[in-house]
Amino acid sequence: MLSRIAGAIRVAVVVTPLAGLAAAVFAWQSPSAALQVSSVASILVAAATFELAWVALLQIQHLQKQEAAREEADFRPVLIPEGQLPPESLWQGPDFHLHLNNVGRGLASNVEAVILPPKAKRKVVPPMFHAVIPGPIKAGDSAKVMLRVGGYMISEDDAISGIPMAVPPERTPEPGFPSPFRTQPRCTARITITCTDLFGTKHASVFDWQELGGWLAVKVIAHADAQIEDIDAKRRKPEGQDEPLVTA
Repeated sequence: MLSRIAGAIRVAVVVTPLAGLAAAVFAWQSPSAALQVSSVASILVAAATFELAWVALLQIQHLQKQEAAREEADFRPVLIPEGQLPPESLWQGPDFHLHLNNVGRGLASNVEAVILPPKAKRKVVPPMFHAVIPGPIKAGDSAKVMLRVGGYMISEDDAISGIPMAVPPERTPEPGFPSPFRTQPRCTARITITCTDLFGTKHASVFDWQELGGWLAVKVIAHADAQIEDIDAKRRKPEGQDEPLVTA
């Protein structure tokens, strides 16, 4: 929308001087119409002045948005995982460690993480690992966290800002012999990390663990619509509201 307005202004800035020149020629050819031409010229001058003021206003608004984006980035944490994920056969344990690195510029507070397997048809809470970090993680710092079995009532259909918390079917390793024509990565687990910044704004990071090892970035979400604890609380609503999943 802003680009359309700017384009219209540029057209007007070009057209207005041409219209003024046409008015001057008309007045030279028809002296009797000089008064009318003078009125038209005044209107054109006023329009040109308004156009210049509007262009200046747009420039100021653009600079203000750039400055606000820079200031926000200075307080935004970005958390990424580092470390090895145990084999898929160990979904029931034992516990293991990962590092969460804050590669953003802001302090990360209320840090939580959940690791889910690929999405499957279940009527119970899927196997998962979870971690809750008691203290904040400063920008540039790394925290060693313990991932433990269970801990949350999270469904494989849950999502944060539209990003699923479980590996979607198109990324799930196919049974049998791998297809040589497949373009999607094969991932056996997905970690979702949520936190808040100094102003309480929610942020999230989502990464997939690939079948052959290594973390693959899915999405870094600024201004996330929920934290892990929010989704867990929704699943634990009192009886009579949305029916929660049951544990295995």
